[in-house]
Amino acid sequence: MKKKIDQNFYKIFLDHLPDPVIAVSKKSFFIKYVNHQSEIFFSKSNNFLNNKNLNQIFYKDSYLISYLKKIVNEVGEYFIKEIPIMYKDPVEIKCIIPEKEINCFFLIVKKFDDPKFEKNIIDNDFNILDETISFLIHEINNPLSSITLSSQMLQRKIHGEDKELIDIILNETQRIIDFLQRLNTPNSNFLSASKSFENIHEILRYSLFKIKLKYENIKIIEDFDPSLPIIEIDKSLMIQVFENLILNAAESSKLNNKSYIKISTKFDYSHTIKIPNVSKFQRQNYLNIIIEDNGLGISKKNQEKIFNPFFTSKKKGSGIGLYLVKKIINVHNGFVDIKSENMVTKAFIKLPL
Repeated sequence: MKKKIDQNFYKIFLDHLPDPVIAVSKKSFFIKYVNHQSEIFFSKSNNFLNNKNLNQIFYKDSYLISYLKKIVNEVGEYFIKEIPIMYKDPVEIKCIIPEKEINCFFLIVKKFDDPKFEKNIIDNDFNILDETISFLIHEINNPLSSITLSSQMLQRKIHGEDKELIDIILNETQRIIDFLQRLNTPNSNFLSASKSFENIHEILRYSLFKIKLKYENIKIIEDFDPSLPIIEIDKSLMIQVFENLILNAAESSKLNNKSYIKISTKFDYSHTIKIPNVSKFQRQNYLNIIIEDNGLGISKKNQEKIFNPFFTSKKKGSGIGLYLVKKIINVHNGFVDIKSENMVTKAFIKLPL
């Protein structure tokens, strides 16, 4: 037997929610209640919308309506993106379909820039990703073994500059193998750092070398501080950071005779910090890295979202690269930021020494 929910329930519970919420009849698809935030957002009162069809708000031929008809008898939470609304910018919808005994389902309306809603979508996407990961690891490992074996055989026969290219193939293959092993270890964090003391300039030059092979007409400027000490980092993860940032700079290049990528390093005598149970203040020094390019630039709107997972402005981008950059720098207790102004973009990285 279906449970009917009266108007008092809606008013008591839904009116206190911070987002627009619409209660909809499962049978008729008529609106049963819109909360106060919905009245503000849609500029229509609950009295006006009550017992009206959903197409009073959403277009009749909207993908949302047809999709809801398919899932209305399924219990769960569903996320629908880019839904057009009359006289409004497109929105995202979280649809909650309660137990079958309840005669209504609920639509929560979110703007595209709502970070909490984006996180829910992201979590849902990662659940799907987990289901395919073991299969992918198995399929990738087989060709990697062949590449490693073939490269090792070539390495014995090749000398000079070509040997450097073989070394890159072997190093990059090993990076993938190490990454897959982390990913396939139960209950492990594949971004957990395995740190060693490294020369930051060697890592930067290694990352740059591969970019130079592909983008020969971009001028590379190195402004390195030779007095920098070695630093304790995860070499493989930090290569991933620099390659992501340098590749982004190269891909945004205008590829003319003025195009450049400049990488600077310097020592930062930075903050003093108070450690519990220690009487004296301690100074925390940092190693600063700046990756600068004069490419197409990044809009202010996109700068605010640039580290969000799955956010990308590229046609073929995944939106994972800069998200991983942020995560890796966080693992190292560092800071990362990207600023773009007057077609000059700078990525700032601070790593504690």
